[in-house]
Amino acid sequence: MAKVKNPARFTTAFGIDSEVFKKTGAFDPVLNMDTLLFINPLLLQQSTSIEMQSAKTLVVGHFSSIIKLLRASKTVGDTAWRAASNLMTYPEVQGTCLGYGAGGISGASFGRVLQQRIVATAKEIIDLGEDDTDLFLLLPLLENDVGPDLISDMITNIIVQNLSEYTQRIVKPFKIPLADFSIHGQNVFFPVSPILAGRGAKKKSMPVILTPQDILSDLPVADDWDDVASAAQKSKQLRKALNLYIGDIWSKQSRDNKAELRKRALASRDAVVTLIEAVRSIGSKPYDADSDPAGVLRWKELLESVALNYPKEILPPKEQTIEEMWRVVHAIVDQFRFLIENRDYLTLLWRDTGTPQREFVSQRIFFAIADTYCKANNIDISPEADTGTGKVDFKFSNGYECKIVVEIKLSRNPNLIDGYTEQLESYKHAETTFHGLYLVVEVTNIKYKKEQLEKIKEKMSATQAVSDIVYINAKNRPSASKRKSS
Repeated sequence: MAKVKNPARFTTAFGIDSEVFKKTGAFDPVLNMDTLLFINPLLLQQSTSIEMQSAKTLVVGHFSSIIKLLRASKTVGDTAWRAASNLMTYPEVQGTCLGYGAGGISGASFGRVLQQRIVATAKEIIDLGEDDTDLFLLLPLLENDVGPDLISDMITNIIVQNLSEYTQRIVKPFKIPLADFSIHGQNVFFPVSPILAGRGAKKKSMPVILTPQDILSDLPVADDWDDVASAAQKSKQLRKALNLYIGDIWSKQSRDNKAELRKRALASRDAVVTLIEAVRSIGSKPYDADSDPAGVLRWKELLESVALNYPKEILPPKEQTIEEMWRVVHAIVDQFRFLIENRDYLTLLWRDTGTPQREFVSQRIFFAIADTYCKANNIDISPEADTGTGKVDFKFSNGYECKIVVEIKLSRNPNLIDGYTEQLESYKHAETTFHGLYLVVEVTNIKYKKEQLEKIKEKMSATQAVSDIVYINAKNRPSASKRKSS
């Protein structure tokens, strides 16, 4: 996986005033790190961008063609089935800088096995008599390997020509040159990103694909059955219909039994129609970039402000040794703790409702802070480095011998103990390093779990090199002014 160096917004990379660009209504992405937002197909028609309004027609036409073919298909693999499968081929599209790829901008694409499973699921629904093109939004609920990022990628493939026209219109006043790219068999024009994709001699130019802010959501469709249950709580009629056609989805035990819920959802056309209605009720509003309730955007500001507002001199490694790497990494962690515990960065970890942000927010903030100091010390930092056994949150490296893996967990994570004893250890083994650091961001009281971790660490130290544990006090508390006045 490519190292993420010098992450920068589109406006910064191309010398555009960010406030002027904001008035265009386009999303200002970080060019070499995906942002956890997704193209929401339910928002296309209500977009203020003319290119997106016509894109809705394309999406409906595309899925209508698939439905027509699958309705005509009699057996798996016949001519109509193969034609539908060909339409459901969605190669990876790089350049939107959206989705789950925290360590870069490479999205996930549909593999052949997953593609055929999805075609089969769509066929089941169509055979029930349902031909609503939004039936494809049910896939994350019915298939384990499908999430909002893949739904977003499907839409990107379908409307790439519209996105090209939109991007050209947005960048024209800024006189940004365009290049010809071939995406999904279509010749389209986009600015060339300063970031290269691929490795070694295979590196190639990347497009920058701009998207309107008003078609983006932090969750474009239901990601799991928890989302459906939450949506139904707001509608007595919908709740009643779900109970009638699908049964109990209110208990966590029921929601976790995805195979049983899938079976019930595909038992009748009425069940499918009810589920589509539930999914539509979830994803009908664009993400509010100004208030940033899920904390997916605020961390970007840190990329350009942390060094300016909180300069910290960290002596670079005197030599390429693991001891020197430890010193630098611990200095970075200390700065992260200082900014959370003693400055206003704590507020980034909490929603206005008083509940903690998702775990990825603390990881992104750590990256924004760490990257600033890694640049000064010529250290590579790889967020979500793929170790082969999963993705560790961060890997710091300075040559082959000097590697330190860092895992970040919120204190409320149910896998807090296993994250230290199993997950981090497997990452260390995969990276052929004895050196790991476990960063626990305390958003809840964890006295008992902390005692457990320390006892485990002490016991492990008798037989092996153990990972450090660092605790960050991120429990919500009143502002300094409020504490003073109370």
